[in-house]
Amino acid sequence: MMVVLKKGVSFSLLTVIFLLILIMIFIGSVYTSHRIKKSYIQVQEAIRVSAICKNSSQTIKDISNNLSKKAQYFVITHATVYAEEYIQERFNNPEREEALAKLYESTRESTNFKTRLKIAMNQSDSLAGIELYAIRLAYEAADITDLPSAISEIEIRPSDVGNTAEERQKIAQGVIFNEGYALYQARVNQNCNDIITEIEADIESNLESKSQKLAKLLHMANLLQAMLIILNMIFFVSLIFMILRPLKNYSSSIKNEEHLNVMGAMELKLLAETYNNVHDYDELTKILNRRGLNVACKNSTKKRSEVCFILVDVDNFKTINDTYGHSTGDFVLEKIAELLKEYFRKEDAIARIGGDEFAVLANNLSFDSSDLITSKIEKLNIELSKVEKVKNVSVSVGIAFSRKGYSKELFRNADKALYRVKNGTKNGYSVYESVIV
Repeated sequence: MMVVLKKGVSFSLLTVIFLLILIMIFIGSVYTSHRIKKSYIQVQEAIRVSAICKNSSQTIKDISNNLSKKAQYFVITHATVYAEEYIQERFNNPEREEALAKLYESTRESTNFKTRLKIAMNQSDSLAGIELYAIRLAYEAADITDLPSAISEIEIRPSDVGNTAEERQKIAQGVIFNEGYALYQARVNQNCNDIITEIEADIESNLESKSQKLAKLLHMANLLQAMLIILNMIFFVSLIFMILRPLKNYSSSIKNEEHLNVMGAMELKLLAETYNNVHDYDELTKILNRRGLNVACKNSTKKRSEVCFILVDVDNFKTINDTYGHSTGDFVLEKIAELLKEYFRKEDAIARIGGDEFAVLANNLSFDSSDLITSKIEKLNIELSKVEKVKNVSVSVGIAFSRKGYSKELFRNADKALYRVKNGTKNGYSVYESVIV
């Protein structure tokens, strides 16, 4: 019997698809994790650079203001310790140089910060030039001859050469305490503040960009994780409905000797249809076997509709086998099955229930159809008599009717009718006179 596979989803194909999606999600998760780690490092680096730039900028600003104070202190007090500290910090201050180096290293090339920083440093150097000149005049005013080399190298302007010590002191104080100096110092500080603000804005923008990127990556990671959970849920639900439930149903049906319900994955549907065909059909005649007939009988019992049950027995079948051989006997059985399928309807259950026994369960046929059934039996025997390989092939048939579906009583009634024929002339039929109601 050919197995016609019903439509369905292949669990093998579904598993391959799930596996491919799982691999893609895994690769995506690994890639996203790598990106998250990289982005996190970038965020941390941006935070670190921000702190470095802020601290370095503030350090430079503080050093500049501190130098101005020391210059002013020296001009007022003539205490050389202030001048010496000023020179030391101005020309040999590793902290200032380190802060400048960190600022240059930490800022991006794409910004104009480096240009602005150079301008600010030039302004700071100009301010330092004013302060050094004031210190030089203060040394002269205090009549201190032991000048540091950095101070002695500063030349006094010709306009200030002939001045007295008192005049030079006034000039020095005027240079470092006048409104112009204050404005210049304020401008330098403002430039430093502007640079710090620009650095902060640039770093915050960079940090915000990287933080947004990190947030998107984290969102992607959460999405991939959710997809993985959903995929696992779909897979396990598919496993339950496509494999586990059908197998449980099949197990119950096999125990009860029932048809397997064709359900679940395509592979299990194929298994069920193959099982049903193998167990329900006779291998030789390709019609139902006893098990297949039992399934049809159970369905008829449930429906409790009018039914006709026919038992067919081959006359003298043992003699046919002994005389002509089993291959000829098989030919006769195949011929009878072929004729029964031809004379009865497709919806009728036609079965071989024994070696030389056949049965037909015809639904929705009442006792009034007796003449129709008997005419088919007569025609069957006529055709069998024409078989060339064997002479005198015929069948004996018992027919019974019921108004409430198949029952064991119906089988017994058909069997009784059959044996009336077998015990008589054979090659004929008998209808059981009583209808089960």
